[in-house]
Amino acid sequence: MPKDTPPDLRPHLNTNQLIRVTMNGSDTAILGFLLGLSNKLAMFHTVDDFDPDGFVIVRTEDIESVQRTEFETHWQTLLEREGALAGLNNPPKINLATLPDALKSVAAQYPHMIVESEEFEGEGEDEDETWITFHLGVLLGTHDGFAELHGYDSLGVWAEKPSIVWYTQITAVKFDSRYANTFWKHIPARPQR
Repeated sequence: MPKDTPPDLRPHLNTNQLIRVTMNGSDTAILGFLLGLSNKLAMFHTVDDFDPDGFVIVRTEDIESVQRTEFETHWQTLLEREGALAGLNNPPKINLATLPDALKSVAAQYPHMIVESEEFEGEGEDEDETWITFHLGVLLGTHDGFAELHGYDSLGVWAEKPSIVWYTQITAVKFDSRYANTFWKHIPARPQR
């Protein structure tokens, strides 16, 4: 459940300072540089094990905390010494006005993306259980209330039909990551339907 008031991210925007962002209801944190911000969305250049790992867009309402401690400062020094921060020099220009705008903007610059969404179970004793769904593929379109994606699985096989993902359930949009870029190089062309 989102907090009422997310932390103020504005002091971290375009500072080229590595920060750690904790998301509501998640054990996962984003380690990265804040490169874009709107009232509803934030975009980070992420870092994983001393390597830049693409970009992620998240809802600001899902952000629980932001910090820059000695840990982030030290890791940034190591990344600078390794020459691993070239992605900060020319970041992608993504329209963060709304989630549909962001999806279209990403799709115009990157042929594939990862869309993570929360789906809530509403049956019996597990009615509050949340499932995270991982969509790896291409954006086919944005519509009133939902996006249409054609995805492929972890074996590189395209789904028989596109997926519908409701905007209210999308928690992250990732692009230009090692994971997605590696898959994209080795999957067959998308079947036209």
